[in-house]
Amino acid sequence: MAKEYENATLICIILTLVAAAGIGIAIWKNLPIAIAAALVPAVIYEVYRTEGMYTKLASVGLLGLLVLEIVLILNRGNAVIAQYVKKAGAAVKNTGLPAGALPDASVIVPAVMVLLSFMLIRRTGGKYTMWLAGIILVSSLALIYSLDPAIIDSILKMRKAAM
Repeated sequence: MAKEYENATLICIILTLVAAAGIGIAIWKNLPIAIAAALVPAVIYEVYRTEGMYTKLASVGLLGLLVLEIVLILNRGNAVIAQYVKKAGAAVKNTGLPAGALPDASVIVPAVMVLLSFMLIRRTGGKYTMWLAGIILVSSLALIYSLDPAIIDSILKMRKAAM
């Protein structure tokens, strides 16, 4: 059954403005937590609006990842999962990747959020859930940039080289 949409346009406009304010504050003051905090209402509303099994799973996954990201940012890095990353580092060492090639876990989480929000854009049929997924996509990319601008720069350089 479709969710009510009487106030959905107004809610999505407000959530867009909140996300834009969070992005602006994060980039201006170098506070990535501002993006994560501004993203919370949009992700919660996305969870409420999605209905299909896979889209509901993706939106709930986004909420879980956002909570994890907030914990990682507040702990200033990988304090929570550092022990597991060190164990996995031994396996990565044999892949031939240069030292430092893997980003911090606090950057990997929003990258996964980008993928899930892109999936929501592709799989959902509702314009409001697409709008919310777009907010999450742009905010997640901004969060990656806020945490490590070099990653976005290297992606743009790879894109130029491919053209």
